[in-house]
Amino acid sequence: MPLLLRGLSAVCSWSINVLLLPGSALLDVGESMKQMSEVKDSLDINVKQNVIDPLQSLQDKDLKEIVYHLKKLEGRRLDYDYKKKRQGKIPDEEIRLAVEKFDESKELAERSMFNFLENDVSSFTYLLPINIFYLVYNVC
Repeated sequence: MPLLLRGLSAVCSWSINVLLLPGSALLDVGESMKQMSEVKDSLDINVKQNVIDPLQSLQDKDLKEIVYHLKKLEGRRLDYDYKKKRQGKIPDEEIRLAVEKFDESKELAERSMFNFLENDVSSFTYLLPINIFYLVYNVC
């Protein structure tokens, strides 16, 4: 092979490799972005299932129950206060009944809040996965 053809052949193969490098780099970047997107989607699904859904359930169930009991307690307190102020005009039996209802509502409200605080420890267990997900997301 003449020297000119060998030199031309070397230049051509070098220039083809140089031209292909940006294309293959773009393909690698695209593949990496695709993998990062899959990891992010997986992370989003895990956070929703393991953190957001349990907290939403906590809000929908336990906190609504507490609010219900507190509203009921407030109504019974107002009823008791009204009857207490009108003590001479209202029979003592009605006042005693109002006190019993108020005490019952107070006990229910206290119990629901106590149960919420007891279960609050389990609520903190929802924070552990979110910290792990956050750590994994930032490392990736």
